[in-house]
Amino acid sequence: MKSQTIVDVRTGARTYTEGDPLPMEVRRKRMSCTAYQMRLALHRMGQLAAVQNVIDADAEASIAWEYATVIKRASGPIVAALADGGFPDADIDDMFAQAMGIEE
Repeated sequence: MKSQTIVDVRTGARTYTEGDPLPMEVRRKRMSCTAYQMRLALHRMGQLAAVQNVIDADAEASIAWEYATVIKRASGPIVAALADGGFPDADIDDMFAQAMGIEE
């Protein structure tokens, strides 16, 4: 079986065989989508207005929201604003999962 090694600075290295589920931290680092995908996913989820309100309350997040072409789950002012605005990690993960499933 093919294996892949993922290195986590907190826990050391762990080898995953193909088909093993990756830890959420690793999956989050791989989550990204276009601004179009995120906005359409949020619209379909009925969350676009709520997210827009949270984003508008943070100047850096507002700039990123308006001008970013790619939104990454693992970093950035948009995700920080969502977390600060009361969106739990599981909800943010779901937003990205839904967005990544949308074809451009």
